[in-house]
Amino acid sequence: MSSFSNSFGASGRGWAGATVVSTAAGVCVAGEREVDWEFEPKTISFVGRLTPLKRVQDAVRAIALTADDEIKLQIIGDGAQRAYLEELAKSLSLEDRIVFHGFRSDAIDLLNGSAALVIPSTTEGISRVAMEAMALGKPVIGTDIPV
Repeated sequence: MSSFSNSFGASGRGWAGATVVSTAAGVCVAGEREVDWEFEPKTISFVGRLTPLKRVQDAVRAIALTADDEIKLQIIGDGAQRAYLEELAKSLSLEDRIVFHGFRSDAIDLLNGSAALVIPSTTEGISRVAMEAMALGKPVIGTDIPV
């Protein structure tokens, strides 16, 4: 527990007398496991829910704008917009450059095999996946979210 937490609780203003359980919300990046995805050096990953706020369609469209056909996008996660995003990728002729993995329990391993993480959200709190990517030494491509 942090020194702030200890002093806050001890001062009587917080949880003095209460049972406090501290859990680590650390980022686990240990170990490398085999995955069923052939990594390429120019693969960019998106990890998260496929909802309008995440604006994954912007990442899909950005792939279409790149002149380098070796740049690929892997979308790890599921949600209400999956069918729409798959159709968008198809309409842009990106079937060979975008892979929809759906929910994966090994998302960290997929992220570890990619060149970068993209977070095209219009709103975001403290992004756990951004912390995981940075812990893996991956650059994070993000939007300018107004404060």
